[in-house]
Amino acid sequence: MRPSYDPSILRMLLIAGDAFARELEKTAFVHLGVESIDCAMDENAALEALQRGAQCDLLALDWNRAVSDARSLVEKLRAARPNASVLIFTNNWDVNPEKMARAASADACLVKPFSLDALREAVQRALASRLSERKAKSRTAKPSEELQKVIGSVREVLDQRLGSHSDKVVSAAEMKNIQAFTAGLLKQLNGFVTTAHTADPVVLDVIQLHVDCLRAIMNGRGVLLDHEDRNIIVDGLALAAAMTKQ
Repeated sequence: MRPSYDPSILRMLLIAGDAFARELEKTAFVHLGVESIDCAMDENAALEALQRGAQCDLLALDWNRAVSDARSLVEKLRAARPNASVLIFTNNWDVNPEKMARAASADACLVKPFSLDALREAVQRALASRLSERKAKSRTAKPSEELQKVIGSVREVLDQRLGSHSDKVVSAAEMKNIQAFTAGLLKQLNGFVTTAHTADPVVLDVIQLHVDCLRAIMNGRGVLLDHEDRNIIVDGLALAAAMTKQ
């Protein structure tokens, strides 16, 4: 199977208690083309790495104990990195990999020993499973009540100033203020877009709010540069962006 992902950009955390198994599995991932691999010897080390800010698209877990214990660990890992895919390795030939993955709340399961082709396919299944779940959630996502209030407060400022177009010639000082304000909003918008999941309709709402504010300012509604309105817009947009990541 030809992978539908680029292994070289994957960031992964490999969790395996046995040093030999850990190195063997790491080597297999390297042969697949994965370049960013962090390793942890147990649950505590894995959770500490995530708490320190380790980024990962794939969590690979070598597990040969009770499935219920695997599920408990997967839930903790998901709490720390909800968008990461989870792949479980097991030595138990008696299990059905698909059933074990479901029972452990993982995205895929692979029985050892395995070939590189089997590993490649398992990684692809894990990534596809997580992507499908995220798409399903995004179709039903709605802004929280708190986020709706924040968006509403910014929209209210825009609506109240709907007729506040300025016919006078904009001075050089005012133009400098407009340019500085829009530059700040553009920088904030760029940072938000590059870190958010732009398929999420809630995220798209917040992006549109940024665009509407920028359009209003550039259309001559210089009254939005007043201190109070400026603060509502800047703080409101920053808060809305932050709330979508919670």
